[in-house]
Amino acid sequence: MKHSYWIITAIIALGLFTGCILPSLPAPEPTLSPLVSPQITDTSDATKTNPFAIPSPIRETVVTRAPHVPGTGAVSGQLERFDGSPLKGILGYAALIEERNGVKLAAVDPLLDVHFITDAQGRFRLDNLRPGDYALAMQSPVGIIMPHSTDGKIIKFVIEADRETDLGRLAIGYVYPDNE
Repeated sequence: MKHSYWIITAIIALGLFTGCILPSLPAPEPTLSPLVSPQITDTSDATKTNPFAIPSPIRETVVTRAPHVPGTGAVSGQLERFDGSPLKGILGYAALIEERNGVKLAAVDPLLDVHFITDAQGRFRLDNLRPGDYALAMQSPVGIIMPHSTDGKIIKFVIEADRETDLGRLAIGYVYPDNE
C-alpha cells in the first residue's frame, strides 16, 4: 500500500512539473500538400500543371459473367428512368428475402454481399446466387433502398438452381444522378 502511494505521488508530481516548468510549445502551422487541394480540373494535361497528378484511364463498366457454380442461378436486367434514359454506374444488390418469426425480411450487407454496377446502357448481371426469393436493392444518395417499379411495387424475383432470371427493362421511380 505504501509503495503504490509513492508511485501515484510521483506520477502526479511529474505531471505538475512538466505542465508548470516546461514552456508550452506553439502548435505547428498546417501546410497544404498539393495532393490535398488540387486545382486541376482537366486531367488530359494534368501532368503539365501538377507533377504529382497521375492520369487515370477512363473506366467503363462492362457486364460480365462469372463461371457458373452448379446449384446456383443468375439475374440480369436493365435499369432506366421513367423517361427511358439508362441509369449508368448504379450500385445494386440482390437482397435475399428470408422469413423470421412470420415476417419476411430482405437485408443487404454492402461489405459482404455480391453487387453489380450498371453499364452505360443500365444493364446489370449477378451470377451464382443461391435459390430463393430476392428483392432488388440499390445504393442511393440517402443509403440503400428497395426501388419501386412503375406500378409502385418493390422489384422482387425468384432465383432457381441452374437458371437465369431476366428482369427485362425496369423503370425505377427514384431520381438518381448520373454516376459517370
